[in-house]
Amino acid sequence: MQRSLQHLLMVCNAVAGVFSKQRQKMFVVAFGGTGFIGTHVVGKLLAAGHRVRVISRRPVQSEMPASNVAFIRHDLASSEDRLELPRLLDGADVVVHLASSTTPTSAERDVLADVNVNLVPLVALLTAMARSGVKRLVYASSGGTVYGVPKVIPVPEDHVLNPIGSYGIGKMAAEAYIRHFCRNERLSACILRPSNPYGERQGKAGEQGLVGTLLRCASTNQAIEIWGDGTAIRDYLHVDDLARLFVRSIEADIEGTFNAGSGIGTSVREMIELVSKVTGCRLRLNYGPDRPVDVPVSILDTALASERFGWRPEITLEAGLARTWEWIQSESRSA
Repeated sequence: MQRSLQHLLMVCNAVAGVFSKQRQKMFVVAFGGTGFIGTHVVGKLLAAGHRVRVISRRPVQSEMPASNVAFIRHDLASSEDRLELPRLLDGADVVVHLASSTTPTSAERDVLADVNVNLVPLVALLTAMARSGVKRLVYASSGGTVYGVPKVIPVPEDHVLNPIGSYGIGKMAAEAYIRHFCRNERLSACILRPSNPYGERQGKAGEQGLVGTLLRCASTNQAIEIWGDGTAIRDYLHVDDLARLFVRSIEADIEGTFNAGSGIGTSVREMIELVSKVTGCRLRLNYGPDRPVDVPVSILDTALASERFGWRPEITLEAGLARTWEWIQSESRSA
């Protein structure tokens, strides 16, 4: 009974710390802030009254709010552009790293490019942060790839890291470099490991996730390539729920590594059925062989994020699919 009470008090104190920190308005530099996840995170930061400087090689999306935010076109993968990092970091309270130029599929096609455009730029950013005196980093890792084939389900943060693909190896190395700079340069870092995020503004390419691919193919009546027999299980998290956790981790002075998922597994076949139900469309499917970089099951244990940040996913999978489908439809109508 006493241990349960102590645990409850610890959770309450952690949540209180998050919300007390929220009242302090900050200046956040967001690398990759015009991407799929980035636009949602930046939007919520602005809604909370924070100032944001968005650094991205991509143009600004029309959905992005324009007030209290500065946009700078910059390619972190460019050695010439990296010379500007001290200026870009000037005055920052927190840096949030959401930039990624590869996917698990593209990283496997070109391992060297994955290292050059993701890992090298991150180390350069960490070095610039240490030299500029910016001490706080929030980093987007990957809960779907760093663990490899899970030994336990759901997968906790202390599970052994044994990625089976280049993308996950890169994320694991990125986390190691972040911890290295935390030890040697006294940086403070929060690493989030998202599962399979989906939702509005996700990219159109087939490599951007099963949900986006299914919904867009339903909209255009295109055939869909399914790798494997449809039994692979994944943990899907709506981007709005993920963005809320990013904002809490930016606002709170909490260090560590945290899973970000729904904690619920959905097979490819189940997802196809749900998408058909939400869209009212009969999907055209072509099944191909399994890919060696895909694990059979990935479901994340999110108890630690819930305990430390007072965060839980709020959007059910069916509701999230309906929201995403409506966005795709409205985008098509306005095109």
